[in-house]
Amino acid sequence: MNAPVPLPNVADRPVDARGSADSHAMRYRPFIDGLRAVAVLSVVAFHFSKTALPGGYLGVDIFFVLSGYLITGIIWREARQNAFTYARFYERRIRRIAPALLAMLGASSAVAAIILLPQDLVGYAKSVGATIAFVANVYFWRDSDYFSTAAEEKPLLHMWSLGVEEQFYILFPIVLILLARRAPRQALPIVAALCALSYASAFALDQIGGATPAFYLLPTRAWELGAGSIVAMLPAGRQTPSRGVAQPIAMLAAAGLLLSLLVHPPLILGPLPDATIAVAATALLIWTGNQPGLVHKALSASAVSTIGLMSYSLYLWHWPVIVLSQYWLVRHLNGAEVAIACAAMFALAWGSWRFIETPCRSAALTRVTLYRRLGILTLVMAAAIVAAIAGNGWPQRLPAQATRINAMSGTHFRCPIAETIWLGGVRGCAMNLPGGKPENAEVALIGNSHALMYTPLLGELLRERGAEGVLLQANRCLPSATINVTPGCADEANRYIDAVIRLKRIRTVFIALDWDNQAQTQFFDAEGDKLALPRNAALVAAVDDTIERLRRAGKNPVLIGPIAVPGREIGSIVGRQLAFGRPVTEALSRPRALFDRQVGGIIAHYAARKDIVFVRPDSVQCDRSDCAFFKAGQPLFGDANHLAVSQLPLFRPVFEAALDRARPARQ
Repeated sequence: MNAPVPLPNVADRPVDARGSADSHAMRYRPFIDGLRAVAVLSVVAFHFSKTALPGGYLGVDIFFVLSGYLITGIIWREARQNAFTYARFYERRIRRIAPALLAMLGASSAVAAIILLPQDLVGYAKSVGATIAFVANVYFWRDSDYFSTAAEEKPLLHMWSLGVEEQFYILFPIVLILLARRAPRQALPIVAALCALSYASAFALDQIGGATPAFYLLPTRAWELGAGSIVAMLPAGRQTPSRGVAQPIAMLAAAGLLLSLLVHPPLILGPLPDATIAVAATALLIWTGNQPGLVHKALSASAVSTIGLMSYSLYLWHWPVIVLSQYWLVRHLNGAEVAIACAAMFALAWGSWRFIETPCRSAALTRVTLYRRLGILTLVMAAAIVAAIAGNGWPQRLPAQATRINAMSGTHFRCPIAETIWLGGVRGCAMNLPGGKPENAEVALIGNSHALMYTPLLGELLRERGAEGVLLQANRCLPSATINVTPGCADEANRYIDAVIRLKRIRTVFIALDWDNQAQTQFFDAEGDKLALPRNAALVAAVDDTIERLRRAGKNPVLIGPIAVPGREIGSIVGRQLAFGRPVTEALSRPRALFDRQVGGIIAHYAARKDIVFVRPDSVQCDRSDCAFFKAGQPLFGDANHLAVSQLPLFRPVFEAALDRARPARQ
């Protein structure tokens, strides 16, 4: 084997103020920093307002493409020159990522220890540990939906993307080195094939109700980083398109990127992954960058590329500033506060870039000194994590009532990985299913997350009766193959209804959905055509069709009726208002008259039917005047609309009666 060709280390050369860290091992292209600026500003805008820039969260996907391009360019060049070393590669990554990250974690943790309520502080401490271990994406996959209201109270939620990138940095160099040594000519098609497999996995997982893991996990995100890798690995003759081709492509790519940021992506792409256009557009803009035109000149403007230079630090700081300030205020920021928050995050980002990122990339800070300092900071952070978790978030800091209420936050049911089951293309959860075999189930529960929340209660009742059961679900979808909130949801529902019908031992099928989702107003038929039905009429028609389909198959339908949901993280809000000495302004119930106006017709329709068993959880939640969000001083809900597991026993009598009427016990 030839001796390695010595290549300059990024840390061995002076820091060029024009370029971001990754660009020093390659020719500096200022439009790359311009794209970074577009990415980070899009994310910041989205996090301030999800309606102002509906596709702003795709800024992370732009970052992924850029990271894949820059990292692959460095590795591939060094690998082909037999000069790549893991030590040098990971030193560059550590210098680039760790110092600014630990500074943000340290400052955020100091504030969090003061203001976060105990349950939230314990969750925060766990997320710090996951961030340091570069598995934040896995942690948040199991903890919360990125787009849920609960996510707005997690200061380190944005670290999921760093987990994806770092896992990519660990695995992909191994793949590239093997390809460079064993199959250099086949490397590009192999990487392209891996990207296609990742893209197909993202699409398939979303279609079977796995939108959350598809969002967070590397295997379903790798195609985005891989898109940048493909551009970096193009043969020399294909790296630069002709000027006549480059400019129209760049204009088209810029238009596509702008469209994907301005319009809610599913409205454009339907069932395809949300990032499809943004990723393709970013890759094309990189590819055409060797023939700069109007688009690339705009991205290379000094003001734009300067923001790109500090984009990493701005990304690190923006979300903790927003979350922690809103957490303490117990409300969203107003106009003046948004301006102050923006000034604060930009000041922190500039300081981090100027005084932490830049010096740590310089050879003036030796490797030994850098690693020693980072090691000490990491150990201090680890000790703080252990202390916060062991101390249960130090509840003695805050009023006891606020602590008790806060303890309910995030306690709605999530199916443990060990109890997750797959039935063909359908995802589900065991309900007293000891062997884990769906074919043994005698009772099924179908629906969306509002079916999932009842799983522990039904599972306990089945265990007492010696019966086995299974949940089959599609999140955010109605349990109907004929009328649904998207055409893709209709396909998902059809699969799990078919699966239930094929399970011969099942005689009783519980059906649950979020009847009270007032924002759910658009519906589609099985052919994908929009329906003009009023909301309640569409829900009734959808559920009636499913009931008839189950009855024709010899199943006994049991329909779980509506409950009133707060629509906000009521436990967290009230707990913080009490903890911070603010007046409790949050409504602790909904007037019964309002609930009846909203869903009373649905309840009356199914209460009158004698051919099904109808479960009335509202009879537990509501009295003649109000539908309570709190019982005995504790919130009923673990988040904005799902019952807390510890409150499910309140509903036991109505579910017991339903099971007795449906006779699900072994024959």
